[in-house]
Amino acid sequence: MKHLRVTIKALGPLSFPRRKPGTQFRESLEYIPGSVLFGVLGQVASENDQFSATEFRALRCHNAYTAREGDIWVHPLPATAQGPKGDDEPHDTLIERLCWEQLQPPAIIYSPTDAAGRPWEARGGFYAIQDKKPVRRDPPEQRVITRAGINRKRGTSQDNILFSPLVLNEVTYSPDKKPQPSLFIGSIVAPDGFAADELLSSIEWIGAHQSTGHGHVEITCKTISEWHDPPPKPFDTKPEDVLTRIETFTKACRAQASIYKQLGGEAWNITGHIFTINLLSDTILLEHGWQPTMVLTAAMLEEVTGIRARLLRSFASYDYAGGWHALWQRPKESHVITRKGSLYVFETDEELQDNDLEKLYQLQLQGIGERVQEGYGQVRICDEFHIIERQG
Repeated sequence: MKHLRVTIKALGPLSFPRRKPGTQFRESLEYIPGSVLFGVLGQVASENDQFSATEFRALRCHNAYTAREGDIWVHPLPATAQGPKGDDEPHDTLIERLCWEQLQPPAIIYSPTDAAGRPWEARGGFYAIQDKKPVRRDPPEQRVITRAGINRKRGTSQDNILFSPLVLNEVTYSPDKKPQPSLFIGSIVAPDGFAADELLSSIEWIGAHQSTGHGHVEITCKTISEWHDPPPKPFDTKPEDVLTRIETFTKACRAQASIYKQLGGEAWNITGHIFTINLLSDTILLEHGWQPTMVLTAAMLEEVTGIRARLLRSFASYDYAGGWHALWQRPKESHVITRKGSLYVFETDEELQDNDLEKLYQLQLQGIGERVQEGYGQVRICDEFHIIERQG
C-alpha cells in the first residue's frame, strides 16, 4: 500500500451538499468528503479501462480539510479542545481531566474558567501546527449563488425553476487580508499497482452543480516520500512512529497523575500504555456487527486489533448521514455516525508489543467501521494535539 498526500486548490465555487432532495438554500459541507474523491476516481478509472473491483475495495479516500499555504496537514479539533471566550487559540484538556477522574475517589469535576470566572468553551473546527503550536483553520465562507434552469429546446430560462445553493467560496483571506485560493489537504491509501496519483491529477471538476460552473479545481497528488524526504509528521511510515506518540502520551499522564497524587486518595497506578483513538472523520460504528453505536468499546477494539485494553473515557457525539448515489440516481442508506473529533482513551495492563503496534499502524491506514473507502472511519492514534503543547 502507498500513502498519498492530496492537495486541492479551488478555482471556482465548490458545493458538497449532504443530501440530494430539496434544491433551495442547501448548505454545503465545509470540507471535501472522501466519497467525492472515491466517486471521481471510479469514474475516471472506468473511462480509462483501469477499473478493478479488488483495488477499489482496498482504496481509502480520506476527507480533505481546509488549509493554508505551508500547512503539512490539517486535522479536526478533538472534542476535548477548549478555550476562554474570545480566545481563538485551542487548548487541550484531555490529560488533566483524565487524571482528575482516575483519582480514587475522583477529585473534582474538571471545569476550567477564565480570569472572570466564566467556563471555557468547546472549540470545534480544524487545526494545523504553526511554530510548534496548534492553530485554528477556519473553513472558507459560504455564499448563496442563484441559478435558473434552462429549457434545452428554447434555449431560455425554464419557468418555475430557480435554485439558490450555498457554496464554498473559492477565495480565502490570510491574516494580513491578502486573498488566496481556498486550499484543502487530504490523503489517500491505495494499492501499489493502482495509479491513483495519475488519475487524480487529471481531474478538474468535482462536487455538485458542475454544469453551472461549480467545482473547478486543481488537484496535486504525490506519495509522501516524493513530496517530502524524510516524510513529515504525522504521516507515519512504520509502527515505531505510533509507539513514539503512545509513550509520550503515557509519560504525560504519569507526570500529571503524580502531581494530583498530592491531593490525597488512591493514586492512579499506570503499569502499561495509555493511548487515544481519535476520529479524524465521521465514523459508522456497528456493535456486534449490526447495532448502531457511537462508542468504540474495548470489545470492538479487541475484535479489530486483538489488543486487550480498558476503555477509560469516551468523548463522542452522534449525527446522521445519508448521501446521494450519482450513478444509480437514488439515495444512499442513512446511518448513525459518530462525529469527527470524537475520541476514546484506552489503558493496557502491560506495555504494547510489536505486533500490537503493527495492528494500530494498520488501523490508521485501513480505518474502522463501515464505508471506509468513502472517507468514513479515519483514525489517528494519540493525535498530536494532545501532546504538542507539552512538548513545546
